[in-house]
Parts: sequence; structure tokens; C-alpha cells
Amino acid sequence: MNNCAFCLDMHIKQAKIKGEGELRLHHVAIWRESPLFNAKEKAALALTEALTHIPAIGISDELYRSTKEHFSDVEISELTYAIGLINFWNRMQILAQMEPGSQDAAFGLTKAVFN
Repeated sequence: MNNCAFCLDMHIKQAKIKGEGELRLHHVAIWRESPLFNAKEKAALALTEALTHIPAIGISDELYRSTKEHFSDVEISELTYAIGLINFWNRMQILAQMEPGSQDAAFGLTKAVFN
């Protein structure tokens, strides 16, 4: 969602190591249409997208209501913090221009196996 090659490479490897399925990883790009994500996951993805690409009108009431259907106030706060932190790191990578995969050994990502 944030168009950072380094971040995409790193997080896909992290997800794979933690057992996430490859098809779901591919479907993140089409999460709205994908049947592989449940309503709660789609609410989290919608919030992530909105907070990553903040619309000029801000966050809609509909998105807020949808988020509240699936998450408690504490969970929304934690999710918002995680999204903000990831977006901060993304902005740091823009300046650093790190090559995807260049830090795999440091982050323990050499364990990620792809067919």
C-alpha cells in the first residue's frame, strides 16, 4: 500500500516465516475483491489504506463505523499506532533508499522460503 519495495520485500518474508499463505500475500493487492480476507481483516486493511493515503476529506464516518464494528477502542488505538509506525519507517526508507533484501540477515529473513 505504501509503494516501498524494501518494506514490501521485508514484510512478505516476515509473513511467510510466520506461516502466512502465499496466495493471501498476493491477494493483498486486491483485498477488496478477495474472498481470502474476512470482514475484520478487510476493516483493518481499509483503515490502513486510509491512514497511509489520507484523503483530503479525512477518514469517513462510514470507515470509522466499519472499524468500530470489528475492533475495540484499544484495538483501534493499537492498530492506528502500528499503521503510523509502519508509515514512519516507510518514509525513512525513502531517504535511505535501501535495496530490497539487503538487510535479510540482520532481520532473520533468510529463513523465508519461496517455491
